[in-house]
Amino acid sequence: KKVILLVLMGILLFSACSASDNAGSIDWLHSLDEGLQAAQQQNKPLMVDFFTEWCGFCNKLNRETFSSAQVSSLAVDFICVKVDADNDRKATEEYGIRGFPTVIFLDAQGKEIGRVIGFRPADVFASEMKKIIDSGK
Repeated sequence: KKVILLVLMGILLFSACSASDNAGSIDWLHSLDEGLQAAQQQNKPLMVDFFTEWCGFCNKLNRETFSSAQVSSLAVDFICVKVDADNDRKATEEYGIRGFPTVIFLDAQGKEIGRVIGFRPADVFASEMKKIIDSGK
């Protein structure tokens, strides 16, 4: 009986962990052009994450900030786009990205309305997102 109880508790714990992993997920597009098109159609601002695979703080931003429920719940108010700076040099140059990670916020027409350079913990990043949301009201 104890073994069955332990197995059931393990399954419940695993299920709870899996559910919390999904709670902090953002639906990312991987094309800036596609993001701009969606932003115009939905009349939403964009949140564009310029990153590289080799950037440690980019990975930390994904792991700790973008995965948080606080940030992902605000992300629904944006069209979210990830731009791999090594693969899309045109967009990286166009927006003057010089370091990574850099997250820029654009209005639906593609005009920059905010920028966060470097890693920020979830609560700090969420407050930046709220400022952008509030400025559009």
